[in-house]
Amino acid sequence: MQSTVARDWIHCSLRLVHHLSTGCIVACDLVHQLVMITVASCWFLLEEVPAGFIITNHRLNLSAKAKRCRIHLSTRHRFAIEMAPSVHHTRAAAAALRMKQIALDNQSRMIRCLRAKREIERRESAATKEGLETKLVEANKECKTNQVVLEVSHKAIAGLTEIGLCMSKNIERMKAKKQQARESHMECHHKLQACIQEAEDTIQEQHLIIEALLE
Repeated sequence: MQSTVARDWIHCSLRLVHHLSTGCIVACDLVHQLVMITVASCWFLLEEVPAGFIITNHRLNLSAKAKRCRIHLSTRHRFAIEMAPSVHHTRAAAAALRMKQIALDNQSRMIRCLRAKREIERRESAATKEGLETKLVEANKECKTNQVVLEVSHKAIAGLTEIGLCMSKNIERMKAKKQQARESHMECHHKLQACIQEAEDTIQEQHLIIEALLE
């Protein structure tokens, strides 16, 4: 990826230099210097030399005031770029890029781990949610069943209560009738006793009369 980015960057810079050399774009020497500095700073990222370019191994003087690079356009549009960044600068930049790449790899690995963890948690939460929904549906069904049974029980209790009240009324009525029958029986008994007593008195009087007549 680094090689591809560097190659594209260098190609764009060299194309700009080509336009500057052919006169399509008019610019000062500072633009040439900036473009060549960019090419010189990015050339070491390439793993291999791209086709159509020749690099001559000369030292490039990168001072604070001026950074000189010479570009020659050949008949086949091939560039001969004279540049050679210092070994220390190249190694430091490569080390920095390696550190950045390692950091990016670590971040990518961490992101993948977090995504996998989030996916696992999402699946677990979905399974838990599904289980809770199933339990809730079963609880609702059981609640409805219990409610129906409770209503039936209330109706049965109401019916039994009504039957008990009717039986209580019948019992009270039967007790009243029994009491009336007992009172009637006692009254008849007293009347019968009075009649018997009266008959006995009458018979005794007749015996007395008969005895008196016999004397």
